[in-house]
Amino acid sequence: MRNDLPEIIESAVKYLKPAIIHIPTNAIATDRIINNTGTILEMLRDRGLNTPLTVKPSLDGIGDLHDEIRGIKGNWEKLLKTVEELKILEREYNNFHLEIGTVVSNFNKDHLDEIEDFVHDMGIQSYRNEIAEQREEFLNMGDPITPTGDEYVALIKTFAEKIRLNLKQKRPLTRTTESLRLVYYDLAAKIVSRNIQVIPCYAGISNVHLTPHGDLWPCCVLGYAKPLGNVREAGYDFWKVWHSIQAGQVRKSIKNRECTCPLANQAYSNIICHTPSLMKVLFNITRHL
Repeated sequence: MRNDLPEIIESAVKYLKPAIIHIPTNAIATDRIINNTGTILEMLRDRGLNTPLTVKPSLDGIGDLHDEIRGIKGNWEKLLKTVEELKILEREYNNFHLEIGTVVSNFNKDHLDEIEDFVHDMGIQSYRNEIAEQREEFLNMGDPITPTGDEYVALIKTFAEKIRLNLKQKRPLTRTTESLRLVYYDLAAKIVSRNIQVIPCYAGISNVHLTPHGDLWPCCVLGYAKPLGNVREAGYDFWKVWHSIQAGQVRKSIKNRECTCPLANQAYSNIICHTPSLMKVLFNITRHL
């Protein structure tokens, strides 16, 4: 978590007015994470805002397995310390939510039950996982990290069943996000096993990614391969890039289903924009009231 993050978030709150703020972290720099999180929460409180803030440490294995996957010795102990400190903040601020996330890969696919049980034993209400992907963003195209479609379908079925069992015990916001994730997990399993866009993808329409270099990406999977354009090269005129011929060609490619992926962040937007899928989310919420 970078030192200037509170200033960045303050500018985002001032100019963008986000409905929710979500920050993933590897949980290594415990003191910095706790200090920055506390500063952001106080800034929101001083502005009279109750904007939900979520911090999501990554947990990809228990003990040495986590350190091995993350490539940093001692990461596990720092993760545990960070989580305990964040739990204190969660008790102090009603708009702060601690979440744990796991990337399901060929390195930990046989340990998911152990990981999930550990997370619940820690008293964490919100736990998510998503499948490891080959992305242009990560420069890992061709790396054998992704479980097979059949493997992922079996894994996610068990994971979703556990979510349903505990959904009634969750807080309202957590229950809503978990209901959305249940639809996502079903969708992701179908995408991975069939290798098709199961529902329309609205990447480059519902949202966009801005890189530090000024590139506008429809999503982080297409990334460098199919950018919409570059705002620096367009004199920082966002709308010029947004409505450019290049951007239109990228959107046409996505609409023609020339790409497919189970990217979680984009899938959530797709679900919200897809009425039948959104109705499934609402059904999950009301069913477990």
